[in-house]
Amino acid sequence: MPAAVDLIDAAGQAPVDLLARWQADTLNARLVAFAATATAIFPTSTANNAPIANWCSVISAFAPSIINFTQAAHVGLNTIPQYQTAVDYVYRLCKLANYYNVTLGLITNAQAAALLAAYNAQFP
Repeated sequence: MPAAVDLIDAAGQAPVDLLARWQADTLNARLVAFAATATAIFPTSTANNAPIANWCSVISAFAPSIINFTQAAHVGLNTIPQYQTAVDYVYRLCKLANYYNVTLGLITNAQAAALLAAYNAQFP
């Protein structure tokens, strides 16, 4: 898919973008990198960052547990719930960041743009 143009677009594209990474066995590494970048964008020491930083923490804790798709398929493991959870978390993070930026004005345009860039870098 083409790069997401905004955070709502990123949220909407997450199922397709993450599916390709899951099937290529790169979802784990890309999700870890995305969470690390997002965490750096939203330090908890800054006012109004906590809700977004909390989702970054959830993703950071979950990402390393993703099982290799190809390996799991050979032994009959069902990794679909892991893929679905990854999509759900990325979707929620992007939607929340958009809401905090556009509707509430609680995060800066620069933070929203940096999160979008992080998404596009990991899930092109």
